[in-house]
Amino acid sequence: MRTAAALLVVLLSQEKVLLEEKFAGKPGAGWTWAREDAGAWKVDGGALQIKALPGKIWYKTKTAKNFLTHKLPAAGTAEAPVTLEVTVESAPETTAEQCGLYLHFDDSNFVKIIREHVKGKTQVLMVREQKNVPEPQPPKEETAPSVRLRLTWAGAKVSGSYKAAGDWVPVGEVELPAGVDGGSVGLASHGGAADADRWAKFTALRVVQGK
Repeated sequence: MRTAAALLVVLLSQEKVLLEEKFAGKPGAGWTWAREDAGAWKVDGGALQIKALPGKIWYKTKTAKNFLTHKLPAAGTAEAPVTLEVTVESAPETTAEQCGLYLHFDDSNFVKIIREHVKGKTQVLMVREQKNVPEPQPPKEETAPSVRLRLTWAGAKVSGSYKAAGDWVPVGEVELPAGVDGGSVGLASHGGAADADRWAKFTALRVVQGK
């Protein structure tokens, strides 16, 4: 028989699902669009699809349309980290065209992990932005059209990783932006050319708490 201590270890190691979105229909209650363009997003085939319109969330320029967020029901702590995950599929062609996952406090303070096209290469990149100043981490070149992205918030630290197949690949670890409160999970696709018709697909979003 398991001892009480062993059972406690098992219980503490279990993940608690805070939010799950399978995109079987339009995003459920609690989701909010910023700068919505209703003609440039849709739910189809079990995926949220967002068109990569021109615009960005970078330095003081906050023009990206169809930025989707949902408040997190709990903050990530060292004892009980909060992990955000989503699968993205895209075919970016324009430099800085991207889609990805955000730990979002406001448009001036966030951490993101994205799939981005830069100078002819497609890569996974993690960025912390604090008070409108972005701090990119070294990118990982990744040509797979579909990747699962992950951000883990553990107290004062946020780590990022992804996987296309096999094991998770670490992308970076950053300090949480200073002085922030609350927090949301965010999804975005932007930076496309005005005459392009490319859509990023998001599936299987999940937010869990626990180690």
